[in-house]
Amino acid sequence: DVVVVGGGGAGLAAAVSAVQSGAESVIIVEKTDILGGDTNVNGGIYNTPDEDLQSKTEMTEGNKQQVEAALAETPVSDEHAALQAKVKEEYDAYLASGETGIFDSADWYALQTWNGGDKVANLTLVENMAEKAYSGYQWLEDLGATFKDSISQGPGSLYPRTHDTTTGLGAEFVDTYATYLQNNYGDNWKVYYGVTADELIVDDN
Repeated sequence: DVVVVGGGGAGLAAAVSAVQSGAESVIIVEKTDILGGDTNVNGGIYNTPDEDLQSKTEMTEGNKQQVEAALAETPVSDEHAALQAKVKEEYDAYLASGETGIFDSADWYALQTWNGGDKVANLTLVENMAEKAYSGYQWLEDLGATFKDSISQGPGSLYPRTHDTTTGLGAEFVDTYATYLQNNYGDNWKVYYGVTADELIVDDN
């Protein structure tokens, strides 16, 4: 029913999503001889706002300066201004609450990510990613991935919202996907190794 080109982290996530959504068979075409791609070497980190864990980690002056600097920027578009306004409202409420844990939200994650990409990305897509990041984290846990009970700021990450796998290896994500597929869908999924997809062939339908 579904052919996935590439057996990296995104491809494996797509394969799991496909069978969970009712696909009776999934084929993964992978040009190398192993699954995982870059996910094998990503350090086993997943970034998402997490109110529970972040409340246990102190908000530093440096963190506050990051937020306030982003809010002080002159907006480059109406979309930018609207997102800044949402983050400011959330940040003001955080300051008024007297909380000492790390301030974060899907809106702040989106703003920071978009700024980090030189403000050229499709902001709607960035916001969608940020809004669904936590549910993606929960999905990974449901599949069997395990994470440390603490927040860090992983390599390349912009802010302390990193969830580290218990092994500290990106390969844990790969193993999680593959094990889940094998245990739950058995022969309904198959990987063709050493195969490059060059062309999509379609019939009249």
